[in-house]
Amino acid sequence: MRTKLVIANWKMNLDISESVQLAKKLKLSFLKKLWQDQVVICPDFLSLSSVYQALNKTKIRLGAQNCFWQEVGAYTGEISPKNLKQVKADFVILGHSERRYYFKEKNEEIALKVDLALKTNIKPIVCVGEALTDHQKGRTLSTLKKQVKQSLQGIKLKSKDKIVLAYEPVWAIGNGKNLDPKEVVKILSFLKAEIAKVFSSTKAENNFSFIYGGSVSAENVKDFAKFKEIQGLLVGSSSLKLRNFSKICNDFLS
Repeated sequence: MRTKLVIANWKMNLDISESVQLAKKLKLSFLKKLWQDQVVICPDFLSLSSVYQALNKTKIRLGAQNCFWQEVGAYTGEISPKNLKQVKADFVILGHSERRYYFKEKNEEIALKVDLALKTNIKPIVCVGEALTDHQKGRTLSTLKKQVKQSLQGIKLKSKDKIVLAYEPVWAIGNGKNLDPKEVVKILSFLKAEIAKVFSSTKAENNFSFIYGGSVSAENVKDFAKFKEIQGLLVGSSSLKLRNFSKICNDFLS
C-alpha cells in the first residue's frame, strides 16, 4: 500500500520563534507515533534550519514553500533548490494557487521548477486547482487537464523520482468550503488518468501520489480518511494549532 502523507503548509503565518515553538510541540506530540515520517512540515524559508533543529531525532520530514528554477546565478531574492537540500528539505511546494495568483506564476515556469527539484533529489508537491469562476462554469476538468500537462511539460521521470500532485480547488482554500470527499475521489482519479496520458499508467501508479487540500480540518478529516484514493492531505490554517493538526494526522494516518 502506498504511504499516505499529511503536509503542513505554514505559509507566512509564523515568525521564527513561533515556528520553532510549534515544531518542538509537534516533536513531543508525535514522538511515539509510527507514522512520523508521513508528516511533512513546510515553514517559511528563514525558519527552515531552526525548525529542522527543533525536529531533531524525529522522522518528521521538512519541506519548503517554493524554489527557483536555477541552482545558481544573478537571481536576486530567489531560493536555490540546492540550498534547500543543504538545510535538509525533502519536499517543496510548487505552483500553489497563491503563487499563481499573487506572483503570476505560469505553468511553464512551474515545470522548470519541478524539473530542477527532481534533479536535486527534492520531491515536488505540485498544486493544481480551479478558480471559482471555472468551477461555476463547469470548466474544472479542462482547467486541471491544462495545468497538469503544462506544469509537467518536458519532465523526464526516472524510476526513483517521486511527485506529489495536490488538488486544491482555489474556491475552497481557507474558507471552510471543503469539497465532498466522493467528489475529491473523482477528481483525483481524473488526475491520475491524465498523468497516465502524459507519462504512462505505470508511472502514474509508481511515481505519483495524489492528495487533496482545501479547508481540511480536525472536524472533517475522517471523511477524507475513508477513501484509499485520497493518498494525502495538504493542510493550511489547521496545521497552525497543535491540537488540530495532531488530530488530523492521527485520524488520517493511523
